[in-house]
Amino acid sequence: MRMISVVLTSAALACLVAAPACKKKEDAAKGETPATSSSTTAAKAPAAMNQKLVSHVHEHAEKCTVNVEQGQAYSCKDGITNDMSKYMRDTKPTDFASTMIALVNSTEDDKVSAAAVALFSEQFDYLGDDGKKKNATPEVVDAAIKMWKAQKGNRASRLASPVTQLATLAGASDKIFAAAAEHEEKGARDNAYRYVLKYGRLDALPKLQEIAKDKEEHRRASLDAVTKMPKLTEAERSIVCPWAQGYLGDSDLGVASEAGQAMVYCKGEFVDALLGEAEKRLAAKEYKDPFA
Repeated sequence: MRMISVVLTSAALACLVAAPACKKKEDAAKGETPATSSSTTAAKAPAAMNQKLVSHVHEHAEKCTVNVEQGQAYSCKDGITNDMSKYMRDTKPTDFASTMIALVNSTEDDKVSAAAVALFSEQFDYLGDDGKKKNATPEVVDAAIKMWKAQKGNRASRLASPVTQLATLAGASDKIFAAAAEHEEKGARDNAYRYVLKYGRLDALPKLQEIAKDKEEHRRASLDAVTKMPKLTEAERSIVCPWAQGYLGDSDLGVASEAGQAMVYCKGEFVDALLGEAEKRLAAKEYKDPFA
C-alpha cells in the first residue's frame, strides 16, 4: 500500500488544533470584528462598514433622546455630536454613505436605525463636494435609493436630500426622479425636487420643469431648487432664472413667493422683475403674505 506523506508545518498544525483562534487572527488582519453570541450590531458589522462611524451612531442611540418614527436624535450628552462632526470634517470618510445606509437598514435595534437616519441627513454636508462625490458610487446610489423608498414619514423626508445628492452626483437623476414619483410621502418627493438641481444642474432641469408644470402640489418645491444651486454660471442663470420668473405672477401666493426668492438669488434684472411684480400686486390690492 502506497504511503502518502502529509507534511504539516507547526503553524498549520496549530491552526488545525485551534482553528477558531486562527480564524480570529485572520479576521483581525482583514480589519473584521469577529461576532460572538453576545455581539452588538457594531460587533457584527462587516468589514465594509466604517467602524468609527458605527461607534458614533451607537453612541447617539445610547446618549441621545431618539424618536424612532421621526428619525431624530437630539438632546445628546457628552458632546458626542460635536465629536462626530469633527471626525467628518477632518476625515471626510468615503464610506460614510454606505455605512449609514447599512445602519438605517438595521433591524436589530430601532434606535440605532433612527440615529443613523438623523446623522445621515445632518452630517452629510460635512463631506464637502469632493467627499460626497467619492461616496457616490453606482452601487451606493442604488442601495441609497432602495433604502429611501422603504422609509416612511419624516424619515423619508429627512433622507431625501442626501440620497438625491448622491444620485445626481453619479449622473443618475433619472433614477431619483423615478423613485420620487413612486414615493408615497409628499415631503420626501418635495425634498428630492428641492435638491435635484444642486448637482444635477441643467441636465435635471427639463424633468423638473415638467413636474412644476404638471404637478401643482410640487411647484413650490421645484422652484425652491433654483436657490439650492451654488455658484450659478451665467449659462445656468440665463436658463433657470427666466424659468422661475415665469411663476412670479402665479395666483398661488406660495408659488409666487418661491419664484420671488429665486429672483433674489438670481440678482440683477431679476430683482427688478420682482419689484415690478410687487408694484402690480400693490396696485391691485393683492400684495399679501406669503408674497409680501
